Amino acid sequence: MPPPALIGHCYTSFQERIADIVERDGGLPKSDAMLLQCGTFMSSVSVYPVEQWEIEQITLENLHGPLGARDPMYQVVMEIRVQYEDGDVALLHWTMWNRGYHIGPLVINKGIGPPWEISRVRLETD
Repeated sequence: MPPPALIGHCYTSFQERIADIVERDGGLPKSDAMLLQCGTFMSSVSVYPVEQWEIEQITLENLHGPLGARDPMYQVVMEIRVQYEDGDVALLHWTMWNRGYHIGPLVINKGIGPPWEISRVRLETD
């Protein structure tokens, strides 16, 4: 299946969103963080320069409400492997839910949910 396309979001893809965060903030965190819908960290969080990153897995799930329901919700879970410029490698787990739904590779936003939760699953250091 092709990467999900985002409709009604601040970005058109999850890749675009992550690339914007890396460019704007100068990197990605190595620890837990909360990220608002359009890519701003909720509080002061340390970010570290990134050499490269890759989305290893994206899972989409409609949480409740069939297509056309009054208040449908969906969840996105991503696993992102990050190689930092200092040699550290981390697997970051990003989770969010929002109002809307997904149909195949389309994620259709119908409102605003809580911030994204970013948690570090594993950190490998040189």
